[in-house]
Amino acid sequence: MVFLMRRLGYSSQEVCRIVSITNRQLQHWDALGIAGASLEPAAGSGTRRRFAPEDLLRLAIARELRRLAVGLETVRSILISLPAVDLHCSPETCLIWTSAGSSHFGTDADIAQKVVSNAAGAIRVNVGELAAHLRARLSALPEPAKRPPSTRPKQREVGATSAKPSQSRSGGSGAAAWGEAW
Repeated sequence: MVFLMRRLGYSSQEVCRIVSITNRQLQHWDALGIAGASLEPAAGSGTRRRFAPEDLLRLAIARELRRLAVGLETVRSILISLPAVDLHCSPETCLIWTSAGSSHFGTDADIAQKVVSNAAGAIRVNVGELAAHLRARLSALPEPAKRPPSTRPKQREVGATSAKPSQSRSGGSGAAAWGEAW
């Protein structure tokens, strides 16, 4: 549990590396509402998203479903219906999706009867194994580096002018002088 508390979420770059997806996949899945950042969601161009450990597990489930050739819209509906999951779920926890369109979440023993009663084919994702894999990858991450204090010089105040008078291109002074504020 220590590895989860040592930082306040994970950046997009870290998430892509941990979950083994591309940044483009992450952006696309976030735009489709499949899985997004719950700590700091995207708020426009250039914002930094922060992902919780639970977000990583949902992304890993989405990646596994896609690997099994489940369509994006179906992945989205499965994840919407999925109850809250965390990285400390039991190893027997799994998600089963049937081709009839129903998804079941729990331990194998809990949902076996539901799936057996359904004559359609089924896909099984072992969420407990995915969680264990993510826990191992997260515990192997180095501690986040503390940033040293900035050594950059302070910026000049807005509206400050230089002591040197500005000159225009023609050598005279006027409204079109170089160096004047816009």
